[in-house]
Amino acid sequence: MILGIDVSTSSTGFALVDESGTLIEASFCDLKNEEDLFDKAEVVKLEISRYFEKYHPRAIAIEQNLAIFRRGLSTAHTLATLARFNGIVCYLSFNITGMKPEIISVLDGRRSVGIRAVKKGEDAKKIVKEWVDTQEKTYKWPTKILRNGPRKGEEVLENGVEDAMDAYVMARAFLVLKK
Repeated sequence: MILGIDVSTSSTGFALVDESGTLIEASFCDLKNEEDLFDKAEVVKLEISRYFEKYHPRAIAIEQNLAIFRRGLSTAHTLATLARFNGIVCYLSFNITGMKPEIISVLDGRRSVGIRAVKKGEDAKKIVKEWVDTQEKTYKWPTKILRNGPRKGEEVLENGVEDAMDAYVMARAFLVLKK
């Protein structure tokens, strides 16, 4: 089995696939309320340990941290923080499992599994979700009902599910890229 991880300081996603690429389990850690990177790392460490103890994956694939500025979404401070946290998660993965994680760029990962390139102005998360939905038709992703606002009463994915979907792409990409 392969464990994919999508590292973020607000929500880190996990997805475990078998050798055929079928999703076995997916989860995410909501890290928004954790005080600092050390507290966030402790939460992620517990989830990596849980996957390793329960499934003993043979490999770990981690999405490479963002390395370029994205207009309106990143600053030098944000990129540095993400890079530090990604490094922490990579080290935790190695320390817990004894396996060096495979670092895969988001573009290589998506391309390798057949997700089309995202055009300017398109929502990458939506494109990934559509692809995941075609791959895993029966998997039940966690949802919630919106309680207020213009979409009140609408059922939507839980916050963090898209990170688990990105982790699923990384796990599947590992299978393609490492054959």
